[in-house]
Amino acid sequence: MVFNKVYSIISTVLIIALVLGLYTAVSQGYTIDESRHVTIVAVSQLPNNSYVGVAADLYVRVVCPGQGHVYVETYPLSEIDLQASTRVAAIVASAVANKSFWSCDYFASIKSDSPIIGGPSASGVTAVAFAAALLRLPINESVVMTGMIMPDGSIGPVGGVYYKLGAAASRGAKVFLVPYGQTTDVIYTVVAQRIGPMTVYRTVTQTVDLVSYGARLGVVVKPVANVYEALHIFTNGLFSYTVGGYENKINEIY
Repeated sequence: MVFNKVYSIISTVLIIALVLGLYTAVSQGYTIDESRHVTIVAVSQLPNNSYVGVAADLYVRVVCPGQGHVYVETYPLSEIDLQASTRVAAIVASAVANKSFWSCDYFASIKSDSPIIGGPSASGVTAVAFAAALLRLPINESVVMTGMIMPDGSIGPVGGVYYKLGAAASRGAKVFLVPYGQTTDVIYTVVAQRIGPMTVYRTVTQTVDLVSYGARLGVVVKPVANVYEALHIFTNGLFSYTVGGYENKINEIY
């Protein structure tokens, strides 16, 4: 009998706590169920050990109220660092949107036709997509981005930008965002040279100006230093980092 009363009291308290939690979330504007789609680019290794850029689709969804869970689905399967970087992207996005990370759940699904090399190079655009969903802002899907999200919101450097630019152009991208300071890239080409009866292979390096290369492909290459600038471009200026205290954060990043 006593056990039944204690159980009844505990159940009542839990129900009240749940209701109050939901009420608080709703009253603070956390009732959200938004999805966004962006094109991401990566690098794939060919059988001859050369590299090629590949494009994939990233679908994100943010549901509030939630409990701060981050779910990642990839096809084909990717490496564990993608899961860690997606969580960082969700945390940064919640800070950008001025929402509590623990009040929402975050879902990310990556689908590619080719195996891709794992890495956090898509985490920058993942943060942008999460933030756009939290802020209920539309995304310009002709913008493609590569870059690693850092905990302070800055966009860190990545590799294979030359190949990724080609993949972005193949998807019809009009703007390609790269990490600040990466508007040039170095590519390596294996050249065969005939010397008498022997064939000698040597590796030749070439520095490519991505802005000029992008212009030839019909793509505008722009460097971005942080997620705030990237979100501004992706939303066609609907997100403004000149208000709301973002300027101080951007200055700290620079």
